[in-house]
Amino acid sequence: KFPVGGYNALDYGQVEPPSSPHKFPVGGYKALAYGQVEPHFSPHVIPAGGYDALEESGEFQGDIMLTQRQKSLMKLRGAQNMEEKLWKNAEIPYSISSEFSISERQMIDKAIYEFQTKTCLRFLKRTSQTDYIDIIPPPPPRGGC
Repeated sequence: KFPVGGYNALDYGQVEPPSSPHKFPVGGYKALAYGQVEPHFSPHVIPAGGYDALEESGEFQGDIMLTQRQKSLMKLRGAQNMEEKLWKNAEIPYSISSEFSISERQMIDKAIYEFQTKTCLRFLKRTSQTDYIDIIPPPPPRGGC
């Protein structure tokens, strides 16, 4: 379940669709409200003119900053075969920085939801775990999310 205003809030009648499809660009929940895309759309839309900041960032998958060690390790092997290095019970504790806006947090929640529907992974809010994922915005001057 997602909080009011979260992913699929429009589908469940928790928020009103925009009054006119012309007020907003094609893409996102606005497009879904007007039947312009299928329900499982990508929120990432390449702007007119073709420049895509996410793809041009030079980061892993566009928005993930890796250390030199992580980059080196990725060249060796993409999968983990050491069982002790896997998340126990496929449960991943995580925390999200309070620096993200509500809409950014909703987008992160949607991404987590998508991972959970397409994989065996389950994300849990971090309590006291020492191994966890900390989702933070990139440092200035770069934009993110």
